[in-house]
Amino acid sequence: MKMMLNAGGLGFKNCLCVLIVAGTVYTASHAGQDIGVSKYQVDRISALSRKIEQLEKQIVELKESHKKEIAAIKKTTHPRKLTVTAYSNTRAQCDSDPNVTASMTKPRPGIIAVSRDLFNQGWVFGRRVHIEGLGIYEIADLMSKKHKNRIDVFIGHEKKASEFGKRNLTVALLPNKKS
Repeated sequence: MKMMLNAGGLGFKNCLCVLIVAGTVYTASHAGQDIGVSKYQVDRISALSRKIEQLEKQIVELKESHKKEIAAIKKTTHPRKLTVTAYSNTRAQCDSDPNVTASMTKPRPGIIAVSRDLFNQGWVFGRRVHIEGLGIYEIADLMSKKHKNRIDVFIGHEKKASEFGKRNLTVALLPNKKS
């Protein structure tokens, strides 16, 4: 679910591209060959290099913005350590209709189920939470009555849900979105 871009990685690819082109031109010129690099191609490579640099800068800015947003969220909420597990929409892990959540929506990545004790404390359908190391999720399902202080992250694949295991993570209930 989560794809992170390494700002340094794009810089490396950009440098590698320039080195390959430069090496090809150098090798061809020393071999007495004309590789036929047109002005258009040189201009295109330059334009793409500038675009890559702009995107690298945007990635760095977005990462900083995300860090600041998460820090602000943590200040305005009361994070707590909870047991976090994962589930998939199989009959073994759900009730009689695994394709409908307790909030009457279809299970999808980005949703979680909460234990009923949390639900009774205001962790209700539609609210969002930040789970340490995983990101932001929406509450859309309930867990079995036997669970306490627990969150279940929806993962569509039974094997991946099982591999997720049982983790103790910091979870913060986010403020309601302002209309």
